[in-house]
Amino acid sequence: MKMKNIFISALLAISSQAFGAYLNLQPLANQSVNGFCGAAHYSPNTPPTGNFLYAGLTGGTASCRTDVNSFVSSANPYNRLSFSNTSRFFNFQSFQVNNTTGGSLNLSVQSISNMDIWDDPANIDVVVATENFTVPANTTQTITLNGNHLKLKTAIINFSATNIAGVSFRNFSVEVLSSVGGNVSGLAAGEAVTLINNGSDNKTVSANGSFTFDTFLESGSIYSVTVGTNPPGKICSVTRGSGTVGVSNVTNVAVACAVPAPTVSSVSPTSGTTTGGTSITITGTNLTGATGITVGGAACTGVTITSATSATCSTPAGSAGTASILVTTAGGTNAANTLFTYVAAPTVSAVSPTSGTTAGGTSITITGTNLTGATGITVGGTACTGVTITSATSATCSTPAGTAGTASVIVTTAGGTNAANTLFTYVAAPTVTSVSPTSGTTAGGTSITITGTNLTGATGITVGGTACTGVTITSATSATCSTPAGTAGTASVIVTTAGGTNAANTLFTYVAAPTVSAVSPTSGSTAGGTSITITGTNLTGATGITVGGTACTGVTITSATSATCSTPAGTAGTASVIVTTAGGTNAANTLFTYVAAPTVSAVSPTSGSTAGGTSITITGTNLTGATGITVGGAACTGVTITSATSATCSTPAGTAGTASVIVTTAGGTNAANTLFTYVAAPTVSAVSPTSGSTAGVTSITITGTNLTGATGITVGGAACTGVTITSATSATCSTPAGTAGTASVIVTTAGGTNAANTLFTYVAAPTVTAVSPTSGSTTGGTSITITGTNLTGATGITVGGSACSAFSVTNSTTATCTTPAGSAGTASVLVTTAGGTNAANTLFTYFLPIPIVSANGSATITGGNFLAAQFSSASRAPPTGKTFPYGVFEFTAQTTSGGTVSITITYPQALPTNTRYLKLINDAWADWTNLVSVSGNTVTYSVVDGGTGDSNSAVGLITDPFGPVIDVATDAAPIPTLSEWAMIFLASLMAMFAIFTTRRR
Repeated sequence: MKMKNIFISALLAISSQAFGAYLNLQPLANQSVNGFCGAAHYSPNTPPTGNFLYAGLTGGTASCRTDVNSFVSSANPYNRLSFSNTSRFFNFQSFQVNNTTGGSLNLSVQSISNMDIWDDPANIDVVVATENFTVPANTTQTITLNGNHLKLKTAIINFSATNIAGVSFRNFSVEVLSSVGGNVSGLAAGEAVTLINNGSDNKTVSANGSFTFDTFLESGSIYSVTVGTNPPGKICSVTRGSGTVGVSNVTNVAVACAVPAPTVSSVSPTSGTTTGGTSITITGTNLTGATGITVGGAACTGVTITSATSATCSTPAGSAGTASILVTTAGGTNAANTLFTYVAAPTVSAVSPTSGTTAGGTSITITGTNLTGATGITVGGTACTGVTITSATSATCSTPAGTAGTASVIVTTAGGTNAANTLFTYVAAPTVTSVSPTSGTTAGGTSITITGTNLTGATGITVGGTACTGVTITSATSATCSTPAGTAGTASVIVTTAGGTNAANTLFTYVAAPTVSAVSPTSGSTAGGTSITITGTNLTGATGITVGGTACTGVTITSATSATCSTPAGTAGTASVIVTTAGGTNAANTLFTYVAAPTVSAVSPTSGSTAGGTSITITGTNLTGATGITVGGAACTGVTITSATSATCSTPAGTAGTASVIVTTAGGTNAANTLFTYVAAPTVSAVSPTSGSTAGVTSITITGTNLTGATGITVGGAACTGVTITSATSATCSTPAGTAGTASVIVTTAGGTNAANTLFTYVAAPTVTAVSPTSGSTTGGTSITITGTNLTGATGITVGGSACSAFSVTNSTTATCTTPAGSAGTASVLVTTAGGTNAANTLFTYFLPIPIVSANGSATITGGNFLAAQFSSASRAPPTGKTFPYGVFEFTAQTTSGGTVSITITYPQALPTNTRYLKLINDAWADWTNLVSVSGNTVTYSVVDGGTGDSNSAVGLITDPFGPVIDVATDAAPIPTLSEWAMIFLASLMAMFAIFTTRRR
C-alpha cells in the first residue's frame, strides 16, 4: 500500500469557563505550508471564526504543532481537534501527542463518515469507529489507529484532562483514496445495468451518464470493471474497464448497451420435403422479438418464438438442396447458412427378394431413388427393422410379420414417401411333419424323404443346421435330399422357402458311426468259428458284423462298447472287423488275423527222458503266436517261438515210447505224430576196474541197462574219452583226470542219466623220492629200497624201463625190488599203481662191471664206477713220430665231487722201456709218464674230480682218454694181426688202382 503522509493543521477548540473567550493558537515556526496549522476555540453552540478547512488535500510533508496550555475541565466536553477534506476520502492513520502537564491526558478518537464540522457534534452522521487512549503525564506517544478508518471525510480528536499545563498534537498521518467510475450509455427509461469492479464491488446504474463505485482504492491498486447483469434484451460492453489506480480518480470507464443481432446454430430436422410444410425448430440466440423467419428466402409460416434461444415454424416449398434459415429481429438478421436441406421424395422401383415369410424377418433390398436419410421403411404398413441406407438408390431392412399376399414397400425420408406398390409378397412358412428314415450316420449321405406343407419353391433344406445336398421338391408336401455330416444326436430338419422356415424339430437323429478299437482274441483259425469280442463305441443297434468281408454268425451286442460273434472262414492274413449300424460302419482295420493251422515236420532231438525236461526244437510252419505245445498230451514248459518255422520247449514227463508233439496257435493245432520218443533213463550197476589214476586215461568197462544211444559218459563230472557202447548193458571209455576219491560214473542217453554212484575211485599217482642203493651193475640183481608216496597196491616196478625181477610193497611209502639188467647210466625207477605211475627220474645208476676186458688189455677202477669204458683207436692223432701200440683207453667214470679214481690197465705184454704215457687234456695230449706207476704190463694212474687231468667240468664225472705211445721208427711194434694185414693189403690195392686211373687219364 502506497502511503501519502499529509500533515494537517489541527483545529483545536478549547472551551474554558475560566477565560470565557476564544483562544487562537498560531502555528509554530518552520511549519510546511501544504495547508496551514491553526486552531480555533469555540463553544458548542458558537461557530468559530475564520476558515481552517483544507480545500485541496493532496498530501505532502509537514510538522504541524498545536499547543494547548489552558485548563480543560469536564465541563468542556467538546474540546477537540477536527480535520476534513470535502473533495477526497482519506484514511486517518496516526498522530503524535506530547503531554507536558502533571496529569493524564484522556483521548477519544472518532472517525466520522461525513459531518459538517461547524455543526454541533450531536449532528454527526455516522460514527464509523471510536478508539480510546490515555497519555500519561510528561510523556510523548504516537497514537496508531487500528480500527476501520477508511474512506473518511472527517476525523475528530476529543480530549479532556485536569490541570493541563501543556499539550501538543503533531505529525498527523493521512492516506488519500481514489475512486473508480466512468460513463454509461444506451439505457432506455426503466432499464438498468449492474457493473462489478474487481469481482465484488457491485454498482447498479439506472440511467445514462456518469457513475462511481462506492469503494475507493489505494493508489497502485488494480481495478477491473465487468458487466454483472445486462438490461433485458440488450448486451452491455465495457471499454477501458481495467487498469491501475493512480493519484487521481479513475473516470474514463465506458459502458455501452445495445440490442444484439440474432444467431442460428442449428435446425431440427435438418431437412424436409421440397413441397414444404416441414415443422422445424430453430435454435440460436437473441431470437426474442423476431419479426420474421425465412427458409431459402421464402417466409416460414406459423412462426413461434418460444424463447430467446428457440423458435419454430413450418417450411415453405423449396428446391432440392441446402437452404439458409434467417431470423430477423430489432438487432438485425443472423448470418447466412446451409442448416436446412430440401429433399426430393423417394421412389421405390424394386424389392429383392420379392417375397418372404408372413412371420417377417426377411432381409430385403429396396432399389429406388432419393433414399438417403430415410427415417423409416414399412412393408404392408408395418415398420421394417434393421433399416440400413446403403446409398441414395439402395436400402435394406428386415420385413415385419404380415398377412399372406402382396404388400406395399414404403420408404419415408425427409423428402416424403414413395408411391404405394405391390412389390413384396408375404408367403406362408413351410411345415415339416415327418422324416424317413428317422436316423442316419454322422458322416452324412443318408437319403431322406421329408413330409410337410408349403414345401413348393423351397430354396434349401438343412439338417442340424447344415445344408442337404441333392434337394428335390416332389410336391408341396414332399421333398427329398441327402443329409450332410452332423453331430451325434437329434437334428432339426428345416425347409426354407420364400415363406420362411418350418419350426425347429427333432425329427432326424444323427447316429455316430461305430468304431472298433480292439478285437479279442486278435487272431483265429482260417477255418473260422473263433469266438471274438469286439470293443469300440456306438455299437448299439448294429445290423451286422463282418470279418474280412464275410458275415460273422451269432452276433450279440452286449453294450454300446462291446459285441461278440463267431468268425467266418477266412484266408490267412489280417482281416478288417466291420460293424454296421444306422450310423454307418467303422473304419477298415487289421484288428483280426486269420492264422493257418500249424504243422510240425521234425523234432530235435527225437527222443528224451521219460522224466521230462528234454529241450527240444520243433520245426514246422505257422508256429508264430503258439499258445501252447504238448508232448504226449502233456504241456511243454519254457515254450519259445523263435520264428514261424521253429519253436523250442522243455518236454514234460512221459511214458517210454513214441509221443505226439502238438503245437496250438490261433490257427488251430497240427496233426498228431510220433516225432518224439520217450526213453527210459540208463542205469549203471558196476565199473571195472573200480579205480584208476587221478591223471585219468584209465580204461573202464561200465555195466548197466538202457545204455544204447548214450551221448556221453562222465566220471566225477568230467567227460570220458573213447566212449564205446558195446550193448544196451555195456560200455567202455577212458577216464578223465580227477581228484583222489570216489567218483560217480554217469551215462547220458536220450532217456536221461543214471543215478549218482561211487562205483569208481580216483587214486593219486605214486611218487618216488629216493632209491637205495642209488647204483648197481648193468647185469642187474641189485636189491634196492624205494621210498615215496602212494605206493600201496603197486602193480609193478620198473628200473630203466625193465621190470624188477621181484618186488614187494612194505607200506604206502616203501617198496623193494631186485633190479633187472640195464644199460650203463642213470635209470628211472617207476612204480605203477591204480593211480598211475610216478614221474620219471634218475634215482638209479647202472655201472659197467669190472674189469673191462678187450684184446688190447683189461682195466679196473677204484674210487668210482665206469659209466662207459673201452679200448679204441685214438680219435685224436698221436704226436708226430709216435703211435699207440694198444690204442687208447677211453672211459667215463662217476665219483663223488672232488673224489679220486684210480685206473689200473693191464696190457697184453710188457711195453718198451721208452714208452711214454699220454693223457688227453683239453683236447691236447699231455705226457703223464711221470704220473703213472708201471709194473710189467700193468699201468696205474689216478685222476682227481675237478683236479689235474680232469678236463670234464661236470661235477663227479671224469672223462679222460689215456694210452701208451712208442716211436714209430725205433720202437718195436706189435705183430699185426690178420685183420691188420688185410687192411694193409686193401690199402695197397687202393693205391695201385689210383695210380692206374691217373695214368689212363
